[in-house]
Amino acid sequence: MVYGSYTGEIRLRWANFGDANVIIEDGGKIIESVPNETFVFQWSPGEGTSTVTFHLEPYKAGTLVKLEETGYSNTNNDIVACIGCATGWGEALTL
Repeated sequence: MVYGSYTGEIRLRWANFGDANVIIEDGGKIIESVPNETFVFQWSPGEGTSTVTFHLEPYKAGTLVKLEETGYSNTNNDIVACIGCATGWGEALTL
């Protein structure tokens, strides 16, 4: 059941993140938010803007989270950012 779609801004903050225990702060524009279904936002961790999509599905007694991030170019800076985000999302979702 869809209760509505919401847009706005997102602010992200990770404290003591990763092996280096760094603080990361970032944010961007919320494109779509449908409770219990989808959350989509755009941010710029690299040179350009990427789009992060969380798909949420019921799974057993919990929720299956599928994450997709698109929009990186083949520049060295974007490749480094993409690898960092892939690792970071994996760590964040595991925690």
